[in-house]
Amino acid sequence: MIVPEVGDAGQRQISSSNLRPPATADEGTQGWTRAFLERAGCTFSAEGEPLDIPSTPAVEALAKHPEYLGAVRLLLGSHVAVEALKDALGLPASNQAAPCVVRARPEPEP
Repeated sequence: MIVPEVGDAGQRQISSSNLRPPATADEGTQGWTRAFLERAGCTFSAEGEPLDIPSTPAVEALAKHPEYLGAVRLLLGSHVAVEALKDALGLPASNQAAPCVVRARPEPEP
């Protein structure tokens, strides 16, 4: 069992998950998302369920500074992975949109 906290039935649900990133996904965020989900037992293919991985412009807008890009990609990747695992287990999604959707909008000029 890869994720013992979910039990055998939960692990079977996770392992039966077939996912795919969108064509517009930020490569770094996609890498973290995929690493977390593959480690949990999910598979990826062109026919998989789409993941909500933000685009590079959205990730860059959230980071605001290049030195924060790595951390933002890690955090967003883990967020997308957790939401995908919750979906596989039939658990409700978070009440909020992904942080990149909420905070990546351009700030109004002062």
